[in-house]
Amino acid sequence: MLNIQALEKLIQQEMEAAKVPALSIAVIKGDEVLFARGFGVTDAENGGLPVTADTIFRVGSVSKVITGTLIMKLVEQGLIDLDTPVTAYVPWLTLSDPDAADKVTMRTLLTHRAGFVNAGTYLGSRDPQGLRNYVRDVLSQAKLYSQPGELFNYNCHSIDIAGLVAEEVTGRYYDDLVRELVFEPLGMKRSTYDPAVAMTYPLALPHNLTEGGYEVIHKMPDNVAHHPSFYLMTTANDLLNFVRMHLQDGTNAWREVLRPETVQEMHAQQVELQSAIGYELGLTFFKVRRNGVWLSTHFGDITTYSANLYIAPEEGVAVVIMNNRPFPHDKVIAPILDQLLPDRSDQVAEKATRAADRFLWPSYEGAYIGSTAGLIVVEQNGEELRAAVNGKTLSLRPFQDQYAGFNEENVREVLVHFVPNGDQPCKHVMVNNTRCHRINYDPSFRPESHWMEAYQGVYAHDLYLGPYRIALEDGQLTVEDLEYGSDFKETLLPVAPHLFVGPHAKTLEFQLGADGRVKSYLAMFGWEMFRI
Repeated sequence: MLNIQALEKLIQQEMEAAKVPALSIAVIKGDEVLFARGFGVTDAENGGLPVTADTIFRVGSVSKVITGTLIMKLVEQGLIDLDTPVTAYVPWLTLSDPDAADKVTMRTLLTHRAGFVNAGTYLGSRDPQGLRNYVRDVLSQAKLYSQPGELFNYNCHSIDIAGLVAEEVTGRYYDDLVRELVFEPLGMKRSTYDPAVAMTYPLALPHNLTEGGYEVIHKMPDNVAHHPSFYLMTTANDLLNFVRMHLQDGTNAWREVLRPETVQEMHAQQVELQSAIGYELGLTFFKVRRNGVWLSTHFGDITTYSANLYIAPEEGVAVVIMNNRPFPHDKVIAPILDQLLPDRSDQVAEKATRAADRFLWPSYEGAYIGSTAGLIVVEQNGEELRAAVNGKTLSLRPFQDQYAGFNEENVREVLVHFVPNGDQPCKHVMVNNTRCHRINYDPSFRPESHWMEAYQGVYAHDLYLGPYRIALEDGQLTVEDLEYGSDFKETLLPVAPHLFVGPHAKTLEFQLGADGRVKSYLAMFGWEMFRI
């Protein structure tokens, strides 16, 4: 069973090392709550309350599995069909590609295959109509990088549209629906999307580091448009009630919330993802193997918060964790799972590696770019296939049913899958589960000097992302994280006018204002960082 004393010591050590003021965690096995407690204080700057398992945290994209559960409840009620185009429920829905909207189904939304990149805005409308307005006015213009249903690319837009569909088929606002159909049946009494409600309970505040210690960020993000995708505020005990329902085939202590077959479909494979050990996507839940045991999981982060949940349905085990500064969850969750789960590694058969089809290599050659992958340039060099990933050359070798990129030390760095395109050159390649599309790329391209000067400055996404300094050093552009304690700095590679990539920054695309001056840049094609 679980060694509680060792676990508490480990958590405290890792919190101190990562400089995390507040953390809450809960563990369940079968009907028994093995561990549920908090560590630290809610406000390390001014002296806050001790954290408990009932302290509220933001949990970012863990919100997505709440939305998935809501949608499946509406499926049970006959209001939504997973494979019907969502324009049947939202006739006014339009996308940037006029033919795309009618191809979008709820299943493509809940499996991140609608064609979007990940993007969002931390501050927006508090109007209950905010979700509808955002889908109508903003998402209708958002660029699609592949056709709906074709390729996976994790994003928030898809889940926000799913939330909008829920509003349209019921005639009710998203927050009210979740409260009635998810929170209340599960006894999630402190869970909310409204900061004005959350602040009436003990609430762990977001913190930045300073030379003297911690500094609270005295501005709560809020944007109704993103409530379905990453705005949930909840507690470890509330989230434990949620995962318990998923462990118990849709029931809690006093009622059936979802039918058993509905829960099973949520956790069943919908999309196979790139991995060496087994990685899949259900309906909003990701699935990964640990020691041969399948786990349903979802990570989330927003401002300085992060959270994680792991559910082992076949073993009746679940772990939830949340914190108000970045924390290495795996260092705590891994030993918990290793103590509570059997080791079934010997029951997992590794996929056979297929021989390379060199006849296809010419169709692979070319340059591709992806929001969280950056630039990948593929070329055949005699008997070898190579990929330059953000300027670093890797040797591509067959690995299972895809390719793996190995560095000079023979260490595998990336997984690469070339998406078949008949007898035509590949249009897309998947790199570590990031969709990349083919581009025209000239390695000799260099931006004009006046633009290199114009890009310089400090950029941030309000108080929440950044600040980052863009500077010109020895004729090259660099990006540097100015947050206290960060040592991140790297040189950027120019790709096209106003577009750069970096090994960690991935993609930066500078945006011009109406006056023709640089006003911001898009990080990873989606998160706008404004000049400050």
